[in-house]
Amino acid sequence: MRRIGYLVICWVGALTLSAQTYFSRQIEELAKQVTAQCSLPTASQRFVCAKIPYPLVIRYNALQQVEHLGIELFQSDEQDYFGHVICDFHERLFLELYGLTDIGIHERGEEYSLRWEVRALTGSELLSKKDLNRLVAFIREEAEGYTLVKDSLRWTSVWKAGEQSISLEFPATFSLIYGIDKKEADDWFEQQMLALQTPRKRQQLEIRPAEFFLAKNGLWVQPGNYKYTRALNNDIYFAADATGGYRLVDDSHYPVESVINLFLQPGEKAKKMELSLLHHAYGGQKKQYSVSLYDFLLSLQNEYDAYIGFEKWEKEKEKMLLTVLFHNREFNSHHMLYIQVAPQVIEQGEGEIKGQLYTYIPNHNIRNLYKEYEEGEPYTNYMEKK
Repeated sequence: MRRIGYLVICWVGALTLSAQTYFSRQIEELAKQVTAQCSLPTASQRFVCAKIPYPLVIRYNALQQVEHLGIELFQSDEQDYFGHVICDFHERLFLELYGLTDIGIHERGEEYSLRWEVRALTGSELLSKKDLNRLVAFIREEAEGYTLVKDSLRWTSVWKAGEQSISLEFPATFSLIYGIDKKEADDWFEQQMLALQTPRKRQQLEIRPAEFFLAKNGLWVQPGNYKYTRALNNDIYFAADATGGYRLVDDSHYPVESVINLFLQPGEKAKKMELSLLHHAYGGQKKQYSVSLYDFLLSLQNEYDAYIGFEKWEKEKEKMLLTVLFHNREFNSHHMLYIQVAPQVIEQGEGEIKGQLYTYIPNHNIRNLYKEYEEGEPYTNYMEKK
């Protein structure tokens, strides 16, 4: 009878797990780890699992997917200050490591390229499950605060209390910190684009006339930065107006500069333009959907810097070709958008712009695309190169 009861409980637990949906496969694996010990709450909350010695936290999103599951490490004020993304990463990571053996913890650390430095807390260089218990207790109960040091390629988390401290260095990669693979990231991007509804405010352009230089075509250029190659930059183009000031170039006489300005500083005109995307996703999948050009560009502006590379103007075919690279300021990933547009669409301010989109491309893959990339070269505007 006890055996039958055990089987019924296991069957109900398995049914509950299969009916639940998860934001990522990593979250699903963590859920399997936890449900082997206890049931998951059906709402976002802090909870206790009898066989896991630390409080856990679970959070559901608007789709009722479990979007976060981990060991509770951060107070609400720390989450507000550092953001859920980085806090979620650590809480997931410690729960994941807790479910592994000593060898598994070491192997996962190598897989994720983690570097630990633990002062006056553990007696060994290699992190063991016993060490992990001590680290979690220190973070939760003893540490006086948390700091995050960001480098361009790797970040470091530090918890300190007097002479004792924990330092965890990890790659600043989108997939690791968000806990999603390439396929999940591509699907997530598509869902975000199709759900663009919230009005967005464009970032205010800072005009710096003191930095302007005069291009050979008579336009003024406010130099920006370039990425990987001088031909991929975010220069802005201005023309002098009758009042002695400057205006953004949006002129049929300068179609190249006008389309560059459109993508770097989208205004009212961009609201009437449709961006028809062919999204090249993981596994050779091609997804086709359309979004407002204005909404698309503004949805990325808070996290990405845009760089434009003008490729070709095929006058006989009435089309311009350009590349737009979106570089994530925090994580080492990019979106690449190849654009084809007719000059009259830019001039009239309405119509369709065709784009081929590649998302979440790692740094090293982008660098391989640009043979001109030479680190440390001085800035030179590509429009001046002949």
